[in-house]
Amino acid sequence: MGLLLATVGALTACTSGIDRATGVLTSVPTPAPSASATPSTSPSGPAAIVVDSPLPGDELRSPITVRGTANVFEASVSIQILDAGGEVLAAINTQASCGSGCRGTFSSPIAFYTPMRQSGMIEVFEVSAEDGSAIHVVRIPITLVPGT
Repeated sequence: MGLLLATVGALTACTSGIDRATGVLTSVPTPAPSASATPSTSPSGPAAIVVDSPLPGDELRSPITVRGTANVFEASVSIQILDAGGEVLAAINTQASCGSGCRGTFSSPIAFYTPMRQSGMIEVFEVSAEDGSAIHVVRIPITLVPGT
């Protein structure tokens, strides 16, 4: 019985692009993933870190202010700006107004230098107390603009 249900389920999935009236296979567009500064909600509740500003696609000139909310261990939030090659241009640690079981706000200025206009990334994350790795990472794709 289980094999029959699995086979019917597979056939249903395979025929989802067939026009029922004509029997012709049609293209079923897959939506492109969109950049988001807010990770989706997990089964256990809201994302640990939510970035309100800057937004994906923003063109940024130094200095910038990174704002959001977080519910992370000891309210510690790390922020870094990376260039197009993934090199860290600037990094800071900041504190949310609350943490370890409550959601707090954070707002921190960060300065960087870029000699040319280029794509970049802001990463906001918590450093794991267990092994020091970056966890709950939020990535915001941006464009870095040299200062005037």
